[in-house]
Amino acid sequence: MDDINKALDAIREFKETYNRYCQDGTARPISTHYMLYAAEQCTNLRIELKTVPVAGVHIKSRLQRFAEHADIVYPDKLNDCWARMAIAKEIVHLLCDTESSFVSTADDAIDLVANLIRPIPPVASMPLPLKSEHMAVHLALEILFPVSERGYYVDQVGKNLLGAYDVAVMYKIPQRFVELVLDPEMHELYLKLVKAEN
Repeated sequence: MDDINKALDAIREFKETYNRYCQDGTARPISTHYMLYAAEQCTNLRIELKTVPVAGVHIKSRLQRFAEHADIVYPDKLNDCWARMAIAKEIVHLLCDTESSFVSTADDAIDLVANLIRPIPPVASMPLPLKSEHMAVHLALEILFPVSERGYYVDQVGKNLLGAYDVAVMYKIPQRFVELVLDPEMHELYLKLVKAEN
C-alpha cells in the first residue's frame, strides 16, 4: 500500500461494487457475505474464510494469496465484531497492497513484528509492511463505518445521547475502534484526508 490515493480509489471502487450487489447498500452493519462478494468481483479471485484454533484470545489475522483464490485466516475465538474487523482489514490488503508491501519471508515477518512493538513513526517514514498494516486498519474502518456517516455519531456521543458501545453494536465493530474514530480530533483528521483525496 504505497499510495494512499490509489488505496482510497480501490476502496471507493469496492464500496461501489458492494452497493451494486447488495440489496440495500445503506443498511448497517454491512453484510460480510456481500463484502466478500464485492472483493471477489474487484479482484477476480475466489475468497475463502478460514478460522484456526488458538489458545487464548488473539486478533492476528492473515491473508494468503494464490493464483486463483485467496484465504482470509483468523482466530476461531474472535467475536463477530473483531472477526468482521479482521476480514475487512484483510480485504483491504487484497485490494490495495503491492508486492513491495507483502510479508512473504521470515525476515519480513520479524521486521514487521519488531516495527509493531517500537514507537510508531510518522506514516511517511514507516517501512512498507508496517505502513500497509497501519493503513489497512483505517481503510477497513472506512468500509465498516464510513467517514461520511461518523459526523452524526461524533455529535451524539459528544452530547452523551449515545455511547461508543451503542455505535459499536449498530455497526458491529469493536468498541475500541469506535472510540478512536469518534474522537473529535481524529474525526477532523479523517475529514481532511477524505477532502484532500477528492
